[in-house]
Amino acid sequence: MKWNVIDFFVLILISGFIYFSSCSDKNPTTGTLGVTVIDNNANPITYDNLYLATSLDNLQNSIYSDSMSTDNTGKVRFLYLLPNYYWYRVHNWANYGAIQVYAGNDYYATLEVTSPFGHKK
Repeated sequence: MKWNVIDFFVLILISGFIYFSSCSDKNPTTGTLGVTVIDNNANPITYDNLYLATSLDNLQNSIYSDSMSTDNTGKVRFLYLLPNYYWYRVHNWANYGAIQVYAGNDYYATLEVTSPFGHKK
């Protein structure tokens, strides 16, 4: 069988499609969570630690799966989270939130903090 230049380029093109299509992840296994932390006047809580836990009990007992500092706009973003319920709170504040994360999705939440630890109403 004789190969001409067109046959050769068609073979390369088909091989490239097969190779590069296998690089995409059609079944994602993780999701992301972005949290914005504000006070009761909608001012961002900046440069404070946001803690992430896989249960409310873990959150209350300071057993965290991850933590990250908020940026200058009060935001933090956790990447590559396994599908699960996640509870979150900010250091020195009693308020907390929860959200369910599914694989392949980006989630965003706002946590309004109003009660510092040790504060009695």
